[in-house]
Amino acid sequence: MAYGTAEESKLVKRGTSKPGDILCSSGSWGNTTCAFKILLEDLEVRATLRDKLLQSVYMPHTRVKAGIELANSGAATSSMDSSDGLAVSLHDLEKSSGNGFIIEKLPLTSEATFFVETHNLDPSATALYGGEEYELVFTVDPKQLDNARSCLKKAGCELQILGRVIREKKIVYIENGIEKKVGSGGWEHFTGLK
Repeated sequence: MAYGTAEESKLVKRGTSKPGDILCSSGSWGNTTCAFKILLEDLEVRATLRDKLLQSVYMPHTRVKAGIELANSGAATSSMDSSDGLAVSLHDLEKSSGNGFIIEKLPLTSEATFFVETHNLDPSATALYGGEEYELVFTVDPKQLDNARSCLKKAGCELQILGRVIREKKIVYIENGIEKKVGSGGWEHFTGLK
């Protein structure tokens, strides 16, 4: 358990995005999803890659510094962490704001990309429906994008653009020109990946 205090004016809430904002994250996705595939489903991979993927579960890195930098800059219009998975985070942001999302890119780490290709897994499902990744999912006014990118760089992260905020209450991923609905599945404590 962690406890902290903050200046109310610097809190970046979940429900304050606006249509036209850019949907971003503090990094790429997939390592923990792949690690859980190794641990829970006995999928095989070479030892060096296995060790790298498992580190994401055994020694997770939270994005506290990135969150503080974004909050201090005023660049983020809404934010939350992705501890239960990207899809769950997007649905939580949608419920809080009343806005939807169009996702145009789901960046996987190089390790996750290799793992997905090796085991013929769905890359978009690997990015969306994992958990325990602790990346920040946030929205940014387009005029603040360079500011947000600079904040994350200072915090040792690389801003990833995932898509944009829309007025319509839906969450979809555009893959090869086809609009696919994003379900709310992800990590559920005591049951695992759903």
